[in-house]
Amino acid sequence: MRDRPWSIVAVLAISLIFLVACGLGKGLGLPGVPKSSPAPIVRSGPLTHDETWSGEVLIAETVVVPEGTILTIAPGTTVRFRHYRGYREGKVGLAVDGGTLLAVGTPQAQIWFTSDAPDPINGDWAGISIYDSTDTRLDYVIVEYGEIGVEQFFSQADVTHSIIRWNNSEGLYAEMSRATFAANTIYGNAYHAIALENFNEHIEIRDNLILGDGQQSVHIENTDALVEGNYFKNFDVSEAAPERVIGVFGRSHAVVRRNRFEIYGGDDPFAVEPGSTLEAEDNDLGDGHIPPPTFDYQDVRRTELGYLPGDPEDRYLYVFDPEDETRRVVARYGEGLG
Repeated sequence: MRDRPWSIVAVLAISLIFLVACGLGKGLGLPGVPKSSPAPIVRSGPLTHDETWSGEVLIAETVVVPEGTILTIAPGTTVRFRHYRGYREGKVGLAVDGGTLLAVGTPQAQIWFTSDAPDPINGDWAGISIYDSTDTRLDYVIVEYGEIGVEQFFSQADVTHSIIRWNNSEGLYAEMSRATFAANTIYGNAYHAIALENFNEHIEIRDNLILGDGQQSVHIENTDALVEGNYFKNFDVSEAAPERVIGVFGRSHAVVRRNRFEIYGGDDPFAVEPGSTLEAEDNDLGDGHIPPPTFDYQDVRRTELGYLPGDPEDRYLYVFDPEDETRRVVARYGEGLG
């Protein structure tokens, strides 16, 4: 029987099978073939003009938003920072230096600031630092695995409807600033949930959920603050605890009203230093007359830290390997001390 030439249809069919087998059909929109994810946008260094980020963004070196520049981040964007766990190089972060950061997500499309590591840990990247910015806004964002969550100086940067977790020091930190921290979920940071130090003119802390595992207290020092409508859950206020739920120090004035406290180990959630004043009004210390706040967003997680920073399981490099060719040990002190 005489051979018959292949038809064009047969050739096309075989070509399609070959493309799918090689993975080349991805991104062509062919039925049954998954589309490839677009490569992340890579950013580093100071911005030279206004920018809008969306999709996947990788920060290779610290990004600076200088005066006169606006960085807008679209809902649903994921910003990953190059992780570093050594001591010879600085860590990568996002610094607003006189400019404006507008990171405004939605309940269904939160904006993520996170590590690029497949196994992220506390302290993988530097965090978000804000200097001399009066119109920066973070709403419906998730900040995790940084050295610090969000810190601000000489600024007014509101943080609302956000999740601040698993950072290696403070969750939210402010000096010489005015800001509102409202409707946030804060947990798993190594030191304070919120630390206000050095002459903040007015800070409002309203309607947040703050989980007390670890040292998740609110530290108020030389600051004027309103703390209202928050739910402080699972706090140890015994003598062994390093700090009460709310500490008021230096020359501070704090109004603390209509908060719900879930505490154990004692019955006093406040520590007030001489020179400071605390006005405590209508707080719920266990009778249940104040309901906890409710949020329109979910505490979504893509990864889990698996421990609290500062626990024995902590993987952060607090102490460096003594056998290190880049350093010379000249003396050791404190052997046997607890």
